[in-house]
Amino acid sequence: MRVALWFLSLFGVSVAVALLFGSHQGSVTVFVSPYRVDLSINLVLLGLVLGFVVIYFAIQALKGLFAMPARARLWRLEQKEKAAQLALLDAIIQMLSGRFLRAKKSAQKVCDLVQKMAAQKSESSQEKLLRTQLQMLAQLIIAESAYALNDSQTQERSLNQLLDDSQTKSSTLQDIEYAARLGAARWSLSRRKLTEATQWLDSLPMGVQRRTLALRLRLKIDRLSGRHLPALETTRLLAKHGAFVSTTAESLSRSLAIMAMDDCRDASQLLATWKIFESAEKEMNDVVLHAASRLLQLEGDPKIAINWVQSVFQSWIVQPQSWSSIQVEKLVLTIEKAFVQLSPEVEWLHRVEKASLANPRNIELQYLSGLLCLKHGLWGKAQQLLELCVNNLSSKDLKRQAWVQLAQLAEQRNDTVQALVLWRNAAHTEASIKK
Repeated sequence: MRVALWFLSLFGVSVAVALLFGSHQGSVTVFVSPYRVDLSINLVLLGLVLGFVVIYFAIQALKGLFAMPARARLWRLEQKEKAAQLALLDAIIQMLSGRFLRAKKSAQKVCDLVQKMAAQKSESSQEKLLRTQLQMLAQLIIAESAYALNDSQTQERSLNQLLDDSQTKSSTLQDIEYAARLGAARWSLSRRKLTEATQWLDSLPMGVQRRTLALRLRLKIDRLSGRHLPALETTRLLAKHGAFVSTTAESLSRSLAIMAMDDCRDASQLLATWKIFESAEKEMNDVVLHAASRLLQLEGDPKIAINWVQSVFQSWIVQPQSWSSIQVEKLVLTIEKAFVQLSPEVEWLHRVEKASLANPRNIELQYLSGLLCLKHGLWGKAQQLLELCVNNLSSKDLKRQAWVQLAQLAEQRNDTVQALVLWRNAAHTEASIKK
């Protein structure tokens, strides 16, 4: 179809030219004394057209001839740009493969080529931006390689040069600058320069600071600095970003919450810290038990402690298999320590007795029931429960406490011989704990 259209067009042009030139009967006379030349007007028109074509192509040829030096310079410049890009690619590959010395040399080659390109001609804004990007990336690779080679002087010089080149307001250049600041924070962190690493992170915009890589660095800095509450907040953000699996995030949050409570110096500070925790953290068994134990240790209100423990106590009764022996021991000891400072509560006695009847094989529940009976003045029942469970308790701390309670009951009955035997058993248990 296209060929047919071309033929039709050609025929149309031929007909138009034939009509145009065939109808001209005039002539052009040129007088050149003493001669006279008569020319057909069609020939004159054809000569003018051919003359115009010849002059046009001659002018274009002259332009091309005079432009050859500039085109040669442009070709050489393009070759240098290509060489710089290939050298940058090689530097990246060498750095990722662990050949830092070769990466450093290739990146330095990029910087040299960029300087040569800038010296050859005046650059446009776009060309200058491209070459600045190449140079900044090369400087970043040099700094990263120098860090791996423990060349702090070269690393600092390259980093400062990169930051100087990033003054141009360009989003791409700013991204390279942010990458350099994140790298500087990572390098300072690896050398345990925590203050310097924090300053690098603080120099970033807020949006960049909330990126996953920056948050990971912030978390490491806070943990090494002992700032456990800020580290806990950072862990929450990382968990929201999906940086951790659920089990890892839960484990890290639990440990940070416990360390944050260990940093508290009085009960009021502990209560303020507890309010900062999220609901998911307040439902963790280890966090609740440590909070109650720490509150009692700081001589806080035992009623608050026993209220905290009540929720995890119900969880233990419902799912005892999910609790470790250490958790059970800490739960029982915390309840015991809290009730030493509280007046007898019938509600707790009924709660523990009901749980003990539902789980008759639970030795720790029998021990706790015996302690509460002792607290309420039920001496006989307390002695019976403690004697049944004392030899079966797996925790040496609980066993020692059981022997002590039985010894005190024997002293109340004025049974000195039995009391001495029980005190001796408590002493042997204490000695085994110290070992």
